[in-house]
Amino acid sequence: MSHVETTAASLPTMEEPAMDAETVRRKVKNMIDEYMSLKDDAEFVECFKELGEVNYQMAVFEIANNVMDRRSAHAELVAKAVEALRTSNVLSEDVAAAALVEFSEVLEDVVIDAPNAYRFFGMLVDAAQIPRSCIADEVLKQID
Repeated sequence: MSHVETTAASLPTMEEPAMDAETVRRKVKNMIDEYMSLKDDAEFVECFKELGEVNYQMAVFEIANNVMDRRSAHAELVAKAVEALRTSNVLSEDVAAAALVEFSEVLEDVVIDAPNAYRFFGMLVDAAQIPRSCIADEVLKQID
């Protein structure tokens, strides 16, 4: 009779694994590109869910990063997709806010190459249904 030692590492877990930043970046880019052609909110939400909750904050950061180099019409579409994530209760306000506050830390540098960055960022904040005062409070904390 063989004895197999069971360790925590060998037990299946219900939690999704965290992805590396490059994988999330690539998947988000593909999701956005597909959304641009299909304009299907439900499909975007399903693709986002496939990332796993543990990766949601990084994914929203990458959505913000990706949209900065796009045209206004594309930014508006991506904002609509983010709104669909919130209204479908897939993306929580806390996770969306944390990701956008994190992105706000690099926004000053982004605007150098993407002149519409502040406007697009505002669109994402609104789409994520986060009170601008919450974002402003968090950004002000970074300055202090």
